[in-house]
Amino acid sequence: SFIFFKKKKSLQCASKHRKTQTGENQRNGGRKKKINRKMDAELRRRAAEPDNDATPAEDVAPVPQTKRSKVRLSYITLGLGIAALTLYFSSSFDRQESIRVFTPDELAQYDGTDTSKPIYLAVMGEVFDVSSGRKFYGPGGSYHYFAGKDGSRTFESGEGFAGKETRPGHDLSDLALDKLMVVESWRQTYHDKYIYAGRLHHIDGSGYFDAYGQPNNRYSDLRKRVMEGYKKQGLENEERKLHPECNSEWKQNVGGRIWCENGKIPRRGSLSGGPSRCACYDHTTAAQHLDKLTVLDGCDAMASSCPIPP
Repeated sequence: SFIFFKKKKSLQCASKHRKTQTGENQRNGGRKKKINRKMDAELRRRAAEPDNDATPAEDVAPVPQTKRSKVRLSYITLGLGIAALTLYFSSSFDRQESIRVFTPDELAQYDGTDTSKPIYLAVMGEVFDVSSGRKFYGPGGSYHYFAGKDGSRTFESGEGFAGKETRPGHDLSDLALDKLMVVESWRQTYHDKYIYAGRLHHIDGSGYFDAYGQPNNRYSDLRKRVMEGYKKQGLENEERKLHPECNSEWKQNVGGRIWCENGKIPRRGSLSGGPSRCACYDHTTAAQHLDKLTVLDGCDAMASSCPIPP
């Protein structure tokens, strides 16, 4: 009986200890949960507040890229490059599709003889719709010669009107720079006044555009010369500002004079290589360019005024 009582007592103590331990664990668990909830609330509060003490982005040392991140970046760059090329070529194809390309035989069908069709002409290989000027470009009109063809040379020389073309009408390779710029000014006029209709392709390769309407090497050479012409014109304009035209007066049976003001003297020529003209130069400039500037006939080299006989 003593042993039984001792075992019973031991079992009661163990049961009481387990209950005590379980209650203590529950209390500890509750405290931990409460602490965790407080910590979560504090973290959320801090995340919502602006971090005024944060280190500025420019002061933060760059994080070195790992090999994997570099490879990933390379793939991204490659993908973007392929996408850009695809977009470029697709848009280029669309542009080519939007350009109408004529052959000389096709362009000839639009010379105005068929009133149901528009009137086209070409300048430097570029085709324009001039239907709004049908009375000028249609049959019997003063500019009918240009309809249905590229008669660029005739814009400068007029040789096509007389039927004395020395070269094909679109061939400008032998024109001097100042004459080429006359044709260029006509091209600009048609761009400003009329509708751009397409491009002209010569099957023999003598034109300025290929079968797809894209510029070829002849076009590149042509535009280089035109740019030289614009540069030269710029120099000529500057020369005209620095050295104005001579003043002149003349009366029948009396004669007249050519003169310059402000102590300048008249000379004929051009410093920029442009067309020769009478302009006023200071004595120093005239003396430095004797090879380009000449004294007017019957005029004293140092005189500011020169007589013109009746």
